[in-house]
Amino acid sequence: MYTLLKLIIVDDDKVFLNGLIKHMNWKEMGIELVATATDGIEALRLCKIYKPEIVLTDISMPRMNGIELATQIRELIPDCQIVFISVHSDKSYLKMAIKLRAIDYIDKPVDPFELKEVLTNAVKLINQDRKNKSNGIKSYSRTIEDIILYLQNNYNQEITIEFLASQVYLTPNYLCNLFKKETGKTINQYITEIRIEKSKEMLANTYKNIEEIANEVGYNDARYFSKLFRKIVGKTPSEFRRLC
Repeated sequence: MYTLLKLIIVDDDKVFLNGLIKHMNWKEMGIELVATATDGIEALRLCKIYKPEIVLTDISMPRMNGIELATQIRELIPDCQIVFISVHSDKSYLKMAIKLRAIDYIDKPVDPFELKEVLTNAVKLINQDRKNKSNGIKSYSRTIEDIILYLQNNYNQEITIEFLASQVYLTPNYLCNLFKKETGKTINQYITEIRIEKSKEMLANTYKNIEEIANEVGYNDARYFSKLFRKIVGKTPSEFRRLC
């Protein structure tokens, strides 16, 4: 039996807040409404106290808006499921919501059936992730999954920690610590492993020379590539190719 997941709602419209509190059956969705706030600064204070699994937040609010709040939450609670609500169907807001990996964006006036569907989906995602972890299935936070997917698709490009951190709205230091904690490797180690594995595939399955392979996996210096390959694989690229 899963415990109720903690939810915080943030909206400067008190009538809207009170309506949600009164009319939504939170427990039926597997949710406990632990707190509400009318601005981002108060919401962030409450997030530090309760560590909610789900945050439902308006975008346009005084003192700190929903986008700024979500950015702070991403660093404080990386796995938190964020749902935006707004009277504005602005493309820039939608773009920011996607970057912040919000699970949904609901227009006001909010349809209670749509809200229930979105929150129920959030609960399922969280509980499935917990189940995977309890069964020993390797599961990363959405932040790290996004980084890993980016690295797998762009391993041959020049990649900086600062750029990666900016894509997931974290500081470089926090991202590095989080990545190491979840994967057991540094980001640079992970990039190197991908590059070496790709180079091994090319050595075994193509007739490309060492310099071409080095360039294709992201190394401009074939000598450096060969030295690194030997250090990791235990053989030079040429020796490895002869054994394939």
